[in-house]
Amino acid sequence: MLVAIAMQESALITRQQISGSAISPYQFEQIGIDNVFTHADTGQLVTSAAKELAIPVDENFYDAVKWNDAMATVIARLILWPDPAMLPALGKEVDARSYYERTWRPGIKSSIRWTTSYGAAVACVRSVP
Repeated sequence: MLVAIAMQESALITRQQISGSAISPYQFEQIGIDNVFTHADTGQLVTSAAKELAIPVDENFYDAVKWNDAMATVIARLILWPDPAMLPALGKEVDARSYYERTWRPGIKSSIRWTTSYGAAVACVRSVP
């Protein structure tokens, strides 16, 4: 799911949105990070991960996340975490797209790009022994 989101959002090419404030391969914004920190189910998890990765939770955190893929991946997963539905099974493209749109709330939705991104992500995951 996370590989598909990263491919959908940035094609794994950019860490800074071209005409916006979104960062990391997952292209989340400050409000997404803030929501992870303030949500009852994810706040302690993200704080613990930042500590483990030696990333201070201060005014520079947002900029640090842009360059730290491990922390960005933790945040991306925790954006999905509070959704009461289980993550869609691998290969369930329509379910995965619905889950992504519900939790990520992308500004511009593209079913064509999602089909391509999801297909590439599934191929990538299935290629890992």
